[in-house]
Amino acid sequence: MNSIVDMTDSHSPAASMQSALTMIQDRTLCLGAEILKSLQHVRTALFDFELPYVELALTTGEVLKAKARMIECSCNELLSGYIPHASNWYMAASAAQCAKRLERVVHQSMTIAKNVNRILGLNEYPDVSSILPLYLLAEIELRDALRALQQRDMELARAVCDRDHELDSRFLAEMETVMTDMSAGIHSVQTGMSLLFILRAIERIGDHAKAMASPALSLCRLDDSRADSLPVA
Repeated sequence: MNSIVDMTDSHSPAASMQSALTMIQDRTLCLGAEILKSLQHVRTALFDFELPYVELALTTGEVLKAKARMIECSCNELLSGYIPHASNWYMAASAAQCAKRLERVVHQSMTIAKNVNRILGLNEYPDVSSILPLYLLAEIELRDALRALQQRDMELARAVCDRDHELDSRFLAEMETVMTDMSAGIHSVQTGMSLLFILRAIERIGDHAKAMASPALSLCRLDDSRADSLPVA
């Protein structure tokens, strides 16, 4: 797999490192924006039971996963190619973690699409309206985690972590509802199992968003420590 970073830059290693880091961070944020758009397609597939959007989510997902792996590969290449300053090392390692988390978000979105496809194959159209707030909450978590990384916003990163508790509570409540509906025969066991997999995937998207917000908190502290170390004019 080719790297997105040119490691043959003619500048000094430090300048090359900073340039590469900036490029990786930009690519990561662009990937995040693409994934958010893809999640909107998945949302339409799930709540409108639209087969074309299922297919779009699956084909787009493969492309996005490849992009995430390329970013992670570039981060690892960067880390192995230099002995950077500690703060730069942490930024590269955080970008690699973020890319890995974004790939897992795409994986979970594809899991949702695949289970919607299974439900459509059963010709069942269960009422999933109660799941919508949970899904939207996961989308918001991911969006805010990316914004926190981009803006180095500590308060926003903390809000993502706090919001994940609400998502977890909604997730458990929805799981219980689906299992109750399965027992009552409101929908088939096959459909019920697909709904449980969908709920679990949504909850995992929130978990990955929360994990992406954690490096944002550390980067903010790193910025603060750098500012404190500057000489007073």
